[in-house]
Amino acid sequence: MNQLQSEGVTCVAVDLTMIGSKDTTIERWYGSFIYKLASNLQLLSKFNFRSWWQELDFLSSVEKLREFIDQIVLEEFPQKIVIFISSLLVLSEHF
Repeated sequence: MNQLQSEGVTCVAVDLTMIGSKDTTIERWYGSFIYKLASNLQLLSKFNFRSWWQELDFLSSVEKLREFIDQIVLEEFPQKIVIFISSLLVLSEHF
């Protein structure tokens, strides 16, 4: 990740263990994932997450993720971007 960043690539990491549990609904899981991604990319000040989520209520949670990446992330970061998704993020930092 550090090497990519030194080459000008925007990088963000999302640790899935921080998002939900087996009791979390699919909609809440995707909402949490998108919110965490927006937070880590410092995008929460650029749009109203709750309003945006509700405006897309007619879409499935997977489609909301696609729309978030297409409409918000790629618009804000037109350069290369890498999203690291891990459930072992905390452990990997110790190696």
